[in-house]
Amino acid sequence: MRPAKFLALPALVAVATVGASTFSVAADLGVLKAPPAAPPVFSWTGFYVGGNLGGAWAEHNLTDSLYGATWETGTGSGAFIGGGQLGFIYQYETLVVGAETEFEGIGNNKNGSGVFIPALGDTIAINSHHRSITALAARLGVAHDNFLFYAKGGGGWLGNNDLTVVDLTTGASMSLANSKTVFLAGAGLEWAPVNNWTVKAEFELFTLSNKTVVIPLTAPLLAGDTFTGNRNILVAKVGFNYLFRWGPGAVYRQ
Repeated sequence: MRPAKFLALPALVAVATVGASTFSVAADLGVLKAPPAAPPVFSWTGFYVGGNLGGAWAEHNLTDSLYGATWETGTGSGAFIGGGQLGFIYQYETLVVGAETEFEGIGNNKNGSGVFIPALGDTIAINSHHRSITALAARLGVAHDNFLFYAKGGGGWLGNNDLTVVDLTTGASMSLANSKTVFLAGAGLEWAPVNNWTVKAEFELFTLSNKTVVIPLTAPLLAGDTFTGNRNILVAKVGFNYLFRWGPGAVYRQ
């Protein structure tokens, strides 16, 4: 019986060795390891506030009813703009919707050239300077992780210095109220390079409704004349936002 016991001992040692090797290989292959958690996907949902700067190009012209003269008050001229925006966006799967309000200051110092009117024998100059834009717009976009492609549309108010009419021959001048409403359409791309901070590039077109200005009959020049103008402003700008994100996926993918 004793020889049989000695023969069984090497067999047990061999089985134990094979079992240990199998466990080691399985562990190395990750069979016994839990799968890693999927990284969170970036979420655009939340409030944001930021700033921007860029340029604006305007098409300005006015035509009067009495003499048929046309004044260009900055057609094709560029101006520096800068301002800020704040808003809220909500993401559902890849669809992003939201609303935004913005304010832009415009550094416009272009003056219109004088036009000689034979019937008067005088040269008349008209100046009109855009100074600010305040707008409220809806945003609709498609998100791809931390990239957002969007369009926007809305309306607002264009702050304008009073329309100034100057008779360069006699020196007489007057100013008229010249506020305007605007309609806004735009598109842009926004990217979140780090947690909560985003950068964007954006184009906007502000279309101004036709504006008619009537000069009072008691005015010192061009009494009773009517000026009609249609003005559009194209804006190209870059900006940044700080996004106060909340809800699922609020941790940026590293």
